[in-house]
Amino acid sequence: MFVNSINNTFIPNILTGSKFRLFRHFILLFIISIVASCMNLNGAYKASFYQYYEWLVFFIIFTGVIYINMYVMVPSFLLKNRSSVYFILLFLIILILLLLISLSQFVFHIVDLSKGINYVSLFLSLTNSIIAFGIIIICSSTFIILKNWIINNKRIRELETITVNAELQQLKNQINPHFLFNILNNVNIMIKHNPIMAAEMLTKFNDLLSYQIDGSTKEFVSLDDEIRFLTDYLELEKSRRNRFNYAILKEGVLHTIKIPPMLFIPFIENAVKHSSGNKNMSYVDISFKINNSQLLFLCVNSKPQSPPIKTEGGLGLANIRRRLELLYKNDFALKIHETNTIYSITLNLKI
Repeated sequence: MFVNSINNTFIPNILTGSKFRLFRHFILLFIISIVASCMNLNGAYKASFYQYYEWLVFFIIFTGVIYINMYVMVPSFLLKNRSSVYFILLFLIILILLLLISLSQFVFHIVDLSKGINYVSLFLSLTNSIIAFGIIIICSSTFIILKNWIINNKRIRELETITVNAELQQLKNQINPHFLFNILNNVNIMIKHNPIMAAEMLTKFNDLLSYQIDGSTKEFVSLDDEIRFLTDYLELEKSRRNRFNYAILKEGVLHTIKIPPMLFIPFIENAVKHSSGNKNMSYVDISFKINNSQLLFLCVNSKPQSPPIKTEGGLGLANIRRRLELLYKNDFALKIHETNTIYSITLNLKI
């Protein structure tokens, strides 16, 4: 994992990071100097003085052409799908380069033209120049293309992250107003019948609201805190209804588990809503079980004999599933089971 982390961050930073700019230029100039040296040692020289100046000419020519290719031609033509113009210009530059190299051969080799020109030697020298120049052009172009690809991929990942965070926040905001409306409505009803119990409900509501406001600013919360939040919610619901009961079972070590905030409240809200309207005792049974690296959540609620009429609005299982997809990708399994008397939801999360 450590090696993968280095490969995923160190190499792209070397290729694109601004703090490595001087290092990249140094490596490029070092490679160009080696290529110029290899070409410079091909011939026989009468004086090292001329050998040095020929190397300098090769170095200046190669450096100029390589930098023009990397910072002018590739960005202006190759990366803008104008490859035909790029290769035509590259061909012309190669011809000019070969002309300059040929002139340098005559100037610095002190060739005796009266004895004729060794065309074989000249041809081999030009061939070596073309090969060396071609390799370094291909490498420099590949570097710019790879650098551009890394930068574009980084931008795409940042945009995806921003989009996912914005969508998650939107889904969270869809949950919160609906949940708050239900609680306030419950308190409003209780104030008319039992002010003392309404005061207790307001205290619990204060705890709920504090958790909700605090949790909305966090990426993860403790599973224990989330369960306490659900318990307060169900206690408020129980104080409002005479024929309602609930149970929360916990199995395994829960206090070390971190989850996204407000993850289970949509299921509980849905269970409470659809268990109401029953003349008999209605219930919501919840269980949390930790097994290896899996969190198993089970929510079972009773169904009234006469199901309530479905109304427009609400969060909906589609949005709940979408939030799970954004948070856990493929590391979750959501199953729904329904009979004439019960409605159950099973959620398996990889933690």
